[in-house]
Parts: sequence; C-alpha cells; structure tokens
Amino acid sequence: MTAQGIGGTYRAGLMQRLFGKADQDQNQLVNATELAGVMSGDDTAKRAAAIIAANDADGDGQLTVGELSTGKFAPETLAGLLSIQEYAEADRANRQADDQNAVDEFFAHADVDGDGKLSKDEFDAERTLRMAQSLDAGEAAPQHMFVALRGAADDGVITRDELMVGRRLADVAKAVWLNDPDLDPEFAARLKALQPQMAEPGTGAEPPAQSETPAPPAADTTTVLGDAVRSAELTQTLIARLIRQLEMASPTAPTQELSA
Repeated sequence: MTAQGIGGTYRAGLMQRLFGKADQDQNQLVNATELAGVMSGDDTAKRAAAIIAANDADGDGQLTVGELSTGKFAPETLAGLLSIQEYAEADRANRQADDQNAVDEFFAHADVDGDGKLSKDEFDAERTLRMAQSLDAGEAAPQHMFVALRGAADDGVITRDELMVGRRLADVAKAVWLNDPDLDPEFAARLKALQPQMAEPGTGAEPPAQSETPAPPAADTTTVLGDAVRSAELTQTLIARLIRQLEMASPTAPTQELSA
C-alpha cells in the first residue's frame, strides 16, 4: 500500500479512510447496513445497497477495501470552464464570466445542505476532493483554486462573493507572499511553504528574512497539496461528498441531490 492509498491514488486514500469508518465490526468487509450507517440524508439503506451492487466485483454482497477504493467514482467537472491558457488570453469580461462560472460550479457540488452558503466543513471537503482528483490526474494543482476571503471567517460561512478564484497555485501563493489582507489566514498559512519557489522577478515579492539557522527547503506544490489531502479530517461532510461521487457513478443509486 502506498502513502496515498490502495492503487497509489489520493482518491483511493480517502476511500480507504471511508471504508475504515464504515467497517464497524473490523472484519475487513463493508455491507449495505454498515455503509448506510455513515451516510446522511434520505433512503440511506436503498442508496447504500445500490452502491454495494455497483462496486461489488465478486458478487458477495459486501465490499472489500480494494473494491471500494478502486471502484466506480464519478468526476464532477464543468466542461465549459476555460483552460489556464484560454483564461490567460481572454479579455477581462470573459475572465470575470469564467470566474463566476467556476464559483457557481463549486457551490453546486459543495453546498451539501443546500442553504446557498458554505460552512467551513463544506468548503474544506470540496477543496480536499478537488485536490485529490487533480493530483491523481497528474496535475501539480487543480485548474481552479478557491480561497475564502478573510471576511468569511467572521460569521463562519462563505458566500459566492467571498470566494477568490485562482487559475494556478502560483497566483495564490504570490498573493500570500505579498501579505494580501483579504486572504483567509488558515489557507494562507498552508501556502506559505510555497513562497520561495513561487516568487518571480518583478512581482514585488520580498526575500525571506535572513537568520542564523538555515531555512528548510521549500516543499513542492504536489507535496504540500498531497499532505493536505492525507491530513484532511474525515468529517461527515467529506463523507457525504465521497458518497455522492459513488452514487453518481452507480446508475441504479437514488442519488441524494445537492443544491446548485
């Protein structure tokens, strides 16, 4: 087993943790009753049975950790979003429109309770899942990075207007390097490890303060994001997002809809 999980993917690592949560009797098998026990929403028994049926490779009515971790898992993307190169070449109006589409798409998947706002758990769960999918696809970072503005911390919820969309991690890291006062402090701290290598000549970035103790080498983007995925808390919200992906890939599953 790799550090990421069975099959060497970050998504599989998250599914392995979900399996451990569901496997209440620790017999290395998860049945529909156990899976329903970690699910939320309506019709959990029926939904769990459909997920089991869609991923049960040996037909024994139960899932092993391998069957769950390497089973059907639907991607959730909006094909209309601009690529990084297209975005760079677009005019301001088209960039703003694409930013709004990216935020709307993020909310469509992340707003688990459908209240039109994101809790910290919802935001963190969605970001964790997107980072895992991007790393598994061989990308250094998700095409779109979402950062909560500082004001969102005041009331504990994030609205559409409080999301900043970055087209690559370097853009976000440079903003952190420049001590952008609008960035959420928690996420800013996570990205600070990337500052030395992300700074480019002419950006206005200041060099790190000199000290007698040499600074440790900066982690690369993949390492930082991979560590974030592996250390992410397996909240009920993240479980709900993982379950939804399984349901979307299971034709017979009565998917618990999320609000756009």
